[in-house]
Amino acid sequence: MSGHEECVAAVAFSPCGKYVASGDEDAVLRLWDSVTGESLFVLEGHTGTVNTVKFTADGRRLTTCSDDGTIRFWDVESGAPGDVWELGHGCVPCIDISPDGRQVVTGHLDGNLRFWDTVSRLPGAILRGHTGIILRFLFSADGQRIASASLDSTIRLWDASACTLISMYSTPNSAFNLLQQGSHMGREL
Repeated sequence: MSGHEECVAAVAFSPCGKYVASGDEDAVLRLWDSVTGESLFVLEGHTGTVNTVKFTADGRRLTTCSDDGTIRFWDVESGAPGDVWELGHGCVPCIDISPDGRQVVTGHLDGNLRFWDTVSRLPGAILRGHTGIILRFLFSADGQRIASASLDSTIRLWDASACTLISMYSTPNSAFNLLQQGSHMGREL
């Protein structure tokens, strides 16, 4: 697979494994066939580094965030652009989508996680506690918990419904940047 001219900053497989999405530091998004490596679509719209690419649970839409402060939604089958959300909070380093698709959560430079309703686009709860940039976070498979990693050298586990902190773990240094998918049953990270 070749096509990006700048450093690739984000990559994700679709849930079915048929597609790979990638985004680079030059705001270029590509959708690839994961079997042949063929570039299917170049998705244009972001004006800053693409920080995260996430497929919805059903694999029909791709959600992306960028240094340009926007979240963009894309149709996977056609490559057509969908909604654009301008959040007004500056750079959006990371996003995740609840397993039921009802909420988008964004991680921010101020250390907060913000919930957004996918239908109304209205902001919801804010999870406060990190004192550094949110590097990565993810929902548990059942959507009940969120695990977040920050430059403050902590991993925090949150109750996504009650919007409360469950526990916090300190890491040896602030370079922790890869929070991976947990176990299928949601009991381990």
